[in-house]
Amino acid sequence: MNIEEYDKETMEDLGIITDILNQENLSVTDDDVEKKLRDFHQKHNSKKPYLQSKAIKVWLAAAAAVALLLVMARLAPQEEPTVEISATANGLVANRSVAGNSVGRITTSVDEKTGEQQLESKDLNRLFEHVDTIRLNVSQGHSCKMVLPDGSLAYLHPDTRLMYPKSFDEHERRVTLDGEAYFVVKKDAQHPFIVATASSETLVTGTEFNVKASEKSNATVKVTLVKGSVQFSDRQGEGKVMLSPGKEAMLKASSPIQVYEADTMEHVAWRDGYFYFDNASLQDILMRISQSYGVQTVFADQKLAQYRMHFMLHRDLTLDEVIVSLNRMKKVRVSLANGKLYVRQR
Repeated sequence: MNIEEYDKETMEDLGIITDILNQENLSVTDDDVEKKLRDFHQKHNSKKPYLQSKAIKVWLAAAAAVALLLVMARLAPQEEPTVEISATANGLVANRSVAGNSVGRITTSVDEKTGEQQLESKDLNRLFEHVDTIRLNVSQGHSCKMVLPDGSLAYLHPDTRLMYPKSFDEHERRVTLDGEAYFVVKKDAQHPFIVATASSETLVTGTEFNVKASEKSNATVKVTLVKGSVQFSDRQGEGKVMLSPGKEAMLKASSPIQVYEADTMEHVAWRDGYFYFDNASLQDILMRISQSYGVQTVFADQKLAQYRMHFMLHRDLTLDEVIVSLNRMKKVRVSLANGKLYVRQR
């Protein structure tokens, strides 16, 4: 018997049963389907006769299966949208996709002070109406300033991923970071702001600080405090410290949290659109430049990597202009070939 051969009343029963199984959370694995139908008719004062037929058992089983599928669909996690920062002939854009399928792009605005490419969460919310979480990916060679739902700012370094809810809940403001970012957190003592990484949590109510926590770097986390105070802890609850301005906390796998004096100028300068290095090794300088311009660095001699330099320049320069500035230091000779920076003795 196919579906067209069932009478109208049986079809109505099927619709009602599906709704009731769904609404009342009745078991969909109970074999006594006839009793369920009888109880259903009694509970809802049905005047229809109870149909003791094999057909109704089939319909009940189908209705139960449909109800289960509906429940599973509601419980299944939704795909998180991805916003990928990339370059075009007209500058940086944010390409958006859901479940790996490209669904358009958003042109970024520009911060008037620093020239930094900027995205605002309210703009993304209009584009992702049916999801709760945004995942922002910033690839090597790019950076981005993000205005979060509460108005806090996140300056995202190259090769960084930030995940945050479209709207923060009534208890806390939580984001998840893999990479590096400088945060300027809007003060709200009733709703702590939490930066979670794979191995740590940093809790604040309103302050400025930098977090470096790439999963590619042996799960080492560094938190540098510029203003205010932060509570830094590992995810296992075994260690916790309070930082004051000018302090940096470092957490390595299987090691306790260590606290150091820090030079915050490097992070403040980066926030304001500059590279700043004070007596830094050439290896550290070129690692940051390589990330920012999406190139690799090759040293002709590893001894050159240990040269220490004082170096500062604006981040909106072209790579060719950066190379000219490095060569003006007259310590090494830097050249670009096949997408790589080659560093040789002068």
